[in-house]
Amino acid sequence: MNDSLNNSFTQIVPGLYRRNLSTGFTHLRVHYSCDPYKDEQWADRHALRYGGKDSPQWRREQEIDYHAYAGQRIWPMLAEKYFNYQIDTEDWTKFRVIDQGIRHPTVCLWVAVNKQGDRHVYKEYYSTDRSIAMNCRAILSLSEGERIAATYIDPSTRKRNAETLKPLISVYAENGLDCICADNSFAGYDAVTNACLSTLARVALRMGELPSYLAKLHPNQDQLLTLAARPALTFDLRFTNRCFRECCNLRWQVTRGDETQKAPVEKPVDKEDDGPDCVRYAVTPES
Repeated sequence: MNDSLNNSFTQIVPGLYRRNLSTGFTHLRVHYSCDPYKDEQWADRHALRYGGKDSPQWRREQEIDYHAYAGQRIWPMLAEKYFNYQIDTEDWTKFRVIDQGIRHPTVCLWVAVNKQGDRHVYKEYYSTDRSIAMNCRAILSLSEGERIAATYIDPSTRKRNAETLKPLISVYAENGLDCICADNSFAGYDAVTNACLSTLARVALRMGELPSYLAKLHPNQDQLLTLAARPALTFDLRFTNRCFRECCNLRWQVTRGDETQKAPVEKPVDKEDDGPDCVRYAVTPES
């Protein structure tokens, strides 16, 4: 447990801390080390699912470190040499993912998924200062000759326009793009993390050499096989370079205030997050 967070807590037994609040309530913190079966060996094995003990998700959820996410890259394992692929997706199912922008760009990604659930992002479209009708025409033109199974879109498009009282998603439909609202839940960030770890594990199994991000986790063969069995995520950087760059650079906002009193809402920095939003929508199980 993070010692800097224990100043007002009293240790009852190893891993269990208590403090009395001015409201009369008692605040308990229970660390996994309270469980006699969860020793360091357990932690080493279990942490691999989170990306290792140094990962923000592990430190926040298991080490009770409230500052773990602040300012850090959301997907630090992303690196061009491991995620750049040119794949024949002729037999894959293809779909589009749209993030509607007004102040930010409107983004569309073309994604192919195989029978194992692997996602391959193979085309991108970014535009600013264009109407929905213009964007729809461009997206349909770029999709010409392809069989697109579905189009997912930012669920905020269900809101009605203040002037026309018409939901934006219906405007897309009127212009030839019937869309399904994507899952915008926080779980999408973890889904992308898991897909990225799967990609790295497959690289390790195929090349016989651990990528640097996995090397520090010291996974064994069984752990690599477990990670590699999950759906993976790849990009064709000839045509998706901007989206991939945004995913590499996306960071968590720095939070302020006493986070032990009120849990903050974890958010990414609201800058160049449109492509990553589409990737989240694409990797969620419903897509």
